[in-house]
Amino acid sequence: MSGCKFGALTRYQSASAEFHQDSWCFLYSYLAKALYERGGFDGEVALRDAIRRYAHDRAHTVRKRLLENNVKINVPTFFIEGLDRPNEARYRNAVFQMNEEERYQEVHVCTFCEMFVKCRAKHLGRIYCEEFHQACYGTFGFEKLRVNLTRTLTQETEDLCSFYLTYRPEYLTEEERRLSFKKYDPGYVDPHYSVKLPNIKVCYAILWIKIYYYMLEAAVDHLGEKGKDYIAGALRECAVFHAEELTKLALSYERKNDKEFVETFLPMLLDVDQEPMWEEYSKNDAKKLIRICFCETLKGELGL
Repeated sequence: MSGCKFGALTRYQSASAEFHQDSWCFLYSYLAKALYERGGFDGEVALRDAIRRYAHDRAHTVRKRLLENNVKINVPTFFIEGLDRPNEARYRNAVFQMNEEERYQEVHVCTFCEMFVKCRAKHLGRIYCEEFHQACYGTFGFEKLRVNLTRTLTQETEDLCSFYLTYRPEYLTEEERRLSFKKYDPGYVDPHYSVKLPNIKVCYAILWIKIYYYMLEAAVDHLGEKGKDYIAGALRECAVFHAEELTKLALSYERKNDKEFVETFLPMLLDVDQEPMWEEYSKNDAKKLIRICFCETLKGELGL
């Protein structure tokens, strides 16, 4: 599989790259717990809605990029050209079949699941699995790409994830078939296109901000000001947890847990004014809440 290649990484660089993903998992876990445990039924509705909004955003972004580069929209292109984050070295899977219409895959090691367990949020990881894959794959494939997710590691009784994706041309419109399969586009010429992702930190900063933004948006939409309060409290708790994890990492690498170390490992910029994404993802005081509740709490915990 092609993908984002960053060259050989030192052990320290690898650890920082891994923590970028882990940080996303910590954030999701704390925000999800706040909605699920404090918001009652409406809180779970908000959580599931937020995950779907996040999935739609990622899928639309990927599909738009591929279409702009004349790349067909189908199963392999989603997993190869459609990559929007680096391949994860700790991840272990087996792909038994993949073509333009189908993919059968098992996942045996998922660090997302491991981090959800670490945050005592495995049941909320299950909700993520239920909502994200259907919404993301479906949106990417013009709402016609189907996923059968029969088993997940986030279920207490399972030891693997089992995915079976289908994308059948007979369910597509004529235009969708043309955009998806070469055989329906006479004269099509393969583009000279390779996956070009920004650096690892930027990739995860984008995903970090998006999941937070949609959690906040859905919380306010379904729970009003109480929802915003739940998210604010969760951000503070998440910042304290990050401080603890960063302190452990600094000790393990015999590094000072200073601003430089934190900015190396944390995907999001502590100086929120330097992050251009907040211009678009700004609804519901998203940037202000991050600054006050997460960044200031984290800096306070670490004495920065």
